[in-house]
Amino acid sequence: MKRKICPDCGRTFNQSGKWQVICRRCYAISKSGDSFKKDGVHIEVDLLKKIRLLCHPDKHDGSELSTSVTAEINLLMNKIKSLHVGN
Repeated sequence: MKRKICPDCGRTFNQSGKWQVICRRCYAISKSGDSFKKDGVHIEVDLLKKIRLLCHPDKHDGSELSTSVTAEINLLMNKIKSLHVGN
């Protein structure tokens, strides 16, 4: 086994073979459908859910801004989910 640095999270891990390029934690996250990572950008669906709750129109008297931001978050979450369906 060889010690490597995971390019996704920066943690060190024991590489079982040349095929293993990221740590087990990042591999599990990438397969769970609960996050998306590309070009160094990592988006957690759980965080998006919390943001959606904070800006939801019901909490802001149905304001136009909260409605549009919530709609954008929903679109982003749907894009992330559709990327994992194809895998």
